[in-house]
Amino acid sequence: MADRPILSNALYYNVPSRPGMSSRTNPRIVTNLMTPNLKTYTKAAGWAQSAADGKYTWGGDVDGGQWVEFSNAGGEQVFTSIDIYLRKGMRYVLSLTVEAKTGTLNARNFQITSAAQTGTWELSNPALGRHVLAFTATSNLQVAMRIGIGTEAANTLAATLRVSNIMIEISSDSARTYPYEYVQPGTQRAYAYTHTNTVSTTLCGTPTLGTSYAIPTRSSVLVVGDSFSDTHDNATNFGGTSFGDFPFQMRRWLPNCAVTTRGVSGKQISEITTLMSAAVAESIEAVGASPYTVCISQGGVNDMQVGSRTLAQMQADKLAQIDAIKAAGMVPVLVGIGAWDGFATWTAPFQVTTLAYNAWLKTLGYPMYDLYADSDDGTGTIKTAWGSSDGLHPGTGVSAGQAIMGQRLADLIQLIGV
Repeated sequence: MADRPILSNALYYNVPSRPGMSSRTNPRIVTNLMTPNLKTYTKAAGWAQSAADGKYTWGGDVDGGQWVEFSNAGGEQVFTSIDIYLRKGMRYVLSLTVEAKTGTLNARNFQITSAAQTGTWELSNPALGRHVLAFTATSNLQVAMRIGIGTEAANTLAATLRVSNIMIEISSDSARTYPYEYVQPGTQRAYAYTHTNTVSTTLCGTPTLGTSYAIPTRSSVLVVGDSFSDTHDNATNFGGTSFGDFPFQMRRWLPNCAVTTRGVSGKQISEITTLMSAAVAESIEAVGASPYTVCISQGGVNDMQVGSRTLAQMQADKLAQIDAIKAAGMVPVLVGIGAWDGFATWTAPFQVTTLAYNAWLKTLGYPMYDLYADSDDGTGTIKTAWGSSDGLHPGTGVSAGQAIMGQRLADLIQLIGV
């Protein structure tokens, strides 16, 4: 599943020494590059507003849906905006669905606020249906994607506009001008059939879907955990120094595998199990996507420092989590607790529990990555090269700890099945 040799090493448990070679066809990978927090359509989730609260109705506040409705009384600009970091030469495909509109729309409704691209980057008075802006960046630049009423200037007359399923893709195919299936912000999904479409100006036609084909069994990975796996990546910010937490770093080494994370900072093992179950239930919204077949399960520090959980309680919670993962049809992949004695809340009793918990994980018979052995400098402290700023969390640079974790787990995924 990647064009480089993969061998097992002493950091892995319960896996073969070499990957099996699959004769199946690689899936089509669909990624929404918007940040994961934006999957909840509310102002509180980070969506920007150019006008007062009363001009917006957020789906997350009404029915939990991924939609927003804008309303103006005339002579106003009412829009939301999302920053995009364009990379010269890359093709971007931005899409949304126009669900309803009233009144007069005369000052643009969907646009990129720059001239750093060639193609289509603005839309006015859209018809109902799915619309797309497709363009190639001509320079490296931060721009804003604006959606709403009067994104260019004040909309002169009263109007309403309701849109849903906003998506940002990067296309490796320079000819593709249409969007793929909608997936939630921060999400990556695998599809086992071809997808083509036509576009009239910006309005998409009905997609043509090919016949399903067999794909490698480990093509769709769900990651659940705590703050190690929750931060959004910089997939569109190529000028930045952060490349995200390990699930996003995994994507660098798994181009033919879909990796989605639902990690949340501060969560304990039992709460991570709830996250996993919610993610599996949520996945039915990605119509046609291959189901998750692997679940990477990370966490444990918060059980000690926040929940005051004993080793026995942590073990019971972990066994319940593994059962839930298997019941959902996924292979559990376990991640041990890393070295963390440089963290402010670390104690000697916590160290005893950490080592005992990691040793116990190795005996369960499931594929496991020994994060402690990888990150320990020999004294129980996280290695300097891992770039931790607090003694616990690995750095997110291109070669720091989160990148190391991402490559280790990408390799491990390729060892566990075909």
